[in-house]
Amino acid sequence: MKAETYLTELAGLRGMAALCVVLYHVGNLTGIRPAIIRSGGPTLDLFFLLSGFVLIHQYERRRELQPVSDPSATKRFYFIQFFVRRFFRIAPLYYVLLLVSFLEQPLLEKATLYITHHAWVFMEIFRDVSWTNLVLHLTFAFGVLPKYCYHSGLPDWTVGLEIQFYIVFPILILLILRFGYTAMAIASLLAAILCDQIFSPFANSFPMASFLPIKLHLFVLGMLIAAAFHKRINILAACIAVAVVPYLPLLENIRRFNLVWLTGDLAMAMILFLLTCSKGHLRTALTPFRMVLNAAPLQKLGQISYAVYLVHLLVIPPVVALLMHVPWAVALPGKPRFLLFSLAVMAFMFPISLLLHHFIERPGVGLGKRLLAHRAAVVQPGYYPMQKPASATVRDITSQA
Repeated sequence: MKAETYLTELAGLRGMAALCVVLYHVGNLTGIRPAIIRSGGPTLDLFFLLSGFVLIHQYERRRELQPVSDPSATKRFYFIQFFVRRFFRIAPLYYVLLLVSFLEQPLLEKATLYITHHAWVFMEIFRDVSWTNLVLHLTFAFGVLPKYCYHSGLPDWTVGLEIQFYIVFPILILLILRFGYTAMAIASLLAAILCDQIFSPFANSFPMASFLPIKLHLFVLGMLIAAAFHKRINILAACIAVAVVPYLPLLENIRRFNLVWLTGDLAMAMILFLLTCSKGHLRTALTPFRMVLNAAPLQKLGQISYAVYLVHLLVIPPVVALLMHVPWAVALPGKPRFLLFSLAVMAFMFPISLLLHHFIERPGVGLGKRLLAHRAAVVQPGYYPMQKPASATVRDITSQA
């Protein structure tokens, strides 16, 4: 378990990414964004890299204790475990905030209209509170439908994308078991490229990239970095993947990508690779950055990052609209205005996120674990869970995706 102390840094990285996403959306409504958060795309893409990494990390740890190929632990039960864990990791908090977004829709619309009439930017207004829209979101089917993929008060297009990846992930694991990581990566990436080429009109019709083939390369790259971390592939192969895979969308006919965006994805992949796989002097050189990521505020933010991400678009418009009623706040120059609005948003958002994490997200994860423990006792008397990680922080990291 000693090597797992690396993974606390990923919690800090997740917290930093969540903070950048929040600041990016605050910048949209204040009319100014500092250069470091000017492009939100690569920051969001870091979450997909981390998802691929964490799922393979969990898989490799579980395979050591309870191999999928072991007759006493059938593939069917293993994949049931996977889906139940993932559902209860994502769904409880998502369902609560989805319902809140529908109930809060009149307030969100009023705040958004005020901002667009009196401020520096235009913001799309969420109006669809129909049963059709609600059912599609409750069933996670919205992610594969261009009209509905970005059609609620939440930034949930990424949730739909994650669910699609969870559906595909067991197939990728079966490919790994049969052919290895390299063959799995080549086959899945070629399939994604062909899909995006053949169905490019459909892929380009999504207002956000919630169609899995568009982003599959990032999930797979995260998986390959985790495989290198667990010594399932060599470091040279992982380096080649980090250098090449972020630019694969250039082979596809997807209009949303540009060279700057893809270079940002390369930077995100390099950060993840260096934090987890670097050794010796190179790892020592990263010590200052690692110390920042291991700082208590970023660690805490990493633990509640899912709640922060889901709730922030429910908080930002009302807070910004309220501050815009204050003449001196609106009259501030760009950067001071951005700082004031950001601090005000965080003052509301972080306490709400903490409450959501402790009273909805964690109990939801615990319920999934209890259901699995009960089923394991009935179906597999010889089953035993993974050993408890060395620290609470590591446990939180390995339960997130």
